[in-house]
Amino acid sequence: MSRRTAATVVATLAVLVVGSAQATTAPTKIVHFRVFTPSGAVVGVRMTRTLRGSCFSGSIGLPRPDAWRCMVGNEILDPCLESPKGPTVGLICVFNNQGIRLRLTKALPMKYRNRPEKTFFPWQLVLSTGDVCQRFTGTAAGVVQGQGLTYGCKSGGTTTDPNRSKPTWTVRYLKKGISPFKLKKLTQLKLVRVARAIG
Repeated sequence: MSRRTAATVVATLAVLVVGSAQATTAPTKIVHFRVFTPSGAVVGVRMTRTLRGSCFSGSIGLPRPDAWRCMVGNEILDPCLESPKGPTVGLICVFNNQGIRLRLTKALPMKYRNRPEKTFFPWQLVLSTGDVCQRFTGTAAGVVQGQGLTYGCKSGGTTTDPNRSKPTWTVRYLKKGISPFKLKKLTQLKLVRVARAIG
């Protein structure tokens, strides 16, 4: 290999290393998750089915005014988001990137509507692995090594609340099927994107 060729290879590797370092240290992006466009078109989720049910309170998982906690039979759906066109066109209940259209059998209980977010509430997390995690709306997965597991992921894993002390946020992650009692430390993963609960 000539000196010129070697220099070119070294320069190329340097660019790749710098680019890789920048990619891995990019600040976590904060987004406002939307299911509807202003005109009422559904975006950002893959619709799977249509069900009929009713809502009994504001959402726990996504505490903002247009989000509701609803029931279909004995199953709780949370959050279910209200269309800009109003509830008569149906709500969209969201888990990860999938959506269920909910046709209401009763009017929404407006006195139980959520107020706008007062403090930052991270609702949905996108991990550096590509996994998507959503905050539990019922009983959390418990406490492991002194840390509460408050998010359930599409992969079946669970995570802690985000650590927001640096521009790139992190979580502690427990993989599905792994016993926490056999681990010395939960895996730390970076967050690419966080959807917050503003409304």
